[in-house]
Amino acid sequence: LICFECVHFHFYFPSQENASTSTNFKKRQTNRPIKTVRSDGFKEKRISKSARAGLQFPVTKFHRLMKEAHRAKRVTQSAAVYLSAVVEYLSAEILELSGNACRDNKRKRLVPRHILLAVKNDEELDKMCSKVTIRQGGVLPFVHPLPFLLQSSLEHYDAVKYAAKFRFRQVCWI
Repeated sequence: LICFECVHFHFYFPSQENASTSTNFKKRQTNRPIKTVRSDGFKEKRISKSARAGLQFPVTKFHRLMKEAHRAKRVTQSAAVYLSAVVEYLSAEILELSGNACRDNKRKRLVPRHILLAVKNDEELDKMCSKVTIRQGGVLPFVHPLPFLLQSSLEHYDAVKYAAKFRFRQVCWI
């Protein structure tokens, strides 16, 4: 579930509510010794897994959420990196297209309407998000072909008017 209105991401896994209440849920250990000293005595600088992978999204958070979902017995680190990269790419693509829609509407602030326009105007994103509802997004603008409707409705109106006039004359004569 991606909440664009608050511009933050929250990933929901169905078994996440039950994970915190179950008895076999493992808490993360915080009392572990930190191995930051090299053999020559100097401290090493910590590098996050996201920085190692060259990503902005948190790889460790994805890994933890995937483990807590209890979908598989084991989750590899590369799966978390891959998922983080995919989500980062999709969000960058949506933000780029919605920024273009915002600029096209001569606005400086990105609102859910621009996100909806960006997603619905892109064929692949529209197919992927076909069942997604974006709050406060509105609908795509669609203008009916008015000249065709106007011409056919006028022809229909004239035919009905003529038939009613003809029937009225027949009824009056009888």
